[in-house]
Amino acid sequence: MIGDSHAAQWRPGIDLLAKRKKWSVVSLVEHSCDYTLPDRLRYTGNFASCRRWRIRVAAFLKLHPEIETVFVTGNFSYAGSRQNSAAEIAAYQSAWHKLPASVNRVVVIRDNPHSRPDNGRCLTRAIKAKRNAARACSYSRSEAVGPDNAVLAARALNDPAINVVDLSDFYCDPKLCFPVIGQALVYADGSHVTPTFNRSLGPYLLRAVNALG
Repeated sequence: MIGDSHAAQWRPGIDLLAKRKKWSVVSLVEHSCDYTLPDRLRYTGNFASCRRWRIRVAAFLKLHPEIETVFVTGNFSYAGSRQNSAAEIAAYQSAWHKLPASVNRVVVIRDNPHSRPDNGRCLTRAIKAKRNAARACSYSRSEAVGPDNAVLAARALNDPAINVVDLSDFYCDPKLCFPVIGQALVYADGSHVTPTFNRSLGPYLLRAVNALG
């Protein structure tokens, strides 16, 4: 698993998948960094730190040719202009093509829908008022599911070795997304998912990966 904190949050779901497939899991994560070359164009943090992390990731993968499948994901909503989308898509593609030949599959997990900024306060108010919190604090799917350039990059390549898994429908119906699903709190903050909800997605991630062949 390679990526930023949005990759790290996938550990519960990935662990379930790995157990069923009898895989071992290695997490190569760095908060606020994703595995793109050159620097992520909308990233506003420590470029030098991210560069060093990417170098370590590449070196680790070369030293471990037994790693054949790589999962990648990242936060789609880093602050900045969307005018560089084409360059960012090209950066993702370049990064994947520079992976060692021993990596024969890249699985891009679409970033999760993001919640409304006042999600926590809304839930608190709804619970105090004894309202249905999931419905009272739902929000528009069109706002929650933003464009994910990693997904666009993967689909543009049309490469059978680079696949996309999109689980957005488990957060949202055709119009709305929900902060509580199946009595589980979905979000730990505005964009990060709780371990409990992520673990619940494990079987569906497994099914999606198995469908890739």
